Amino acid sequence: MKFHEINSDTHNIIDAYDHDSIRIKKNTYQKGIIIFPEKIISRPSLVTYEDLKSDNLKEIFEYNPELILIGSNYKNKIIDKNAQILFIEKKIAYENMNFDSACRTFNILLSEQRKVVLILI
Repeated sequence: MKFHEINSDTHNIIDAYDHDSIRIKKNTYQKGIIIFPEKIISRPSLVTYEDLKSDNLKEIFEYNPELILIGSNYKNKIIDKNAQILFIEKKIAYENMNFDSACRTFNILLSEQRKVVLILI
């Protein structure tokens, strides 16, 4: 298997992360953000699973990604039934993962040029 560094001036590759923040293009972001391949939206009202509601996710649904990654440090937290229904109605797949795994997976999917969005709560 061949490994290589991912570099991009146009895509939001996550350069570094810890349990509470990430760094993209020399900028540090805390939780409560939505990361698209080409833009980042700060959403202070999106910090818990209960905040996964239509009004907080409007831009995501307009973008119509093939997959939404939801990263958090909440142990064994399940996405609210209403949020699950919302994603199903929009026909958008989602995956709930720990913060670190979500960041790594986002970078991998970006390198594959997939239409993915990362929500960090």
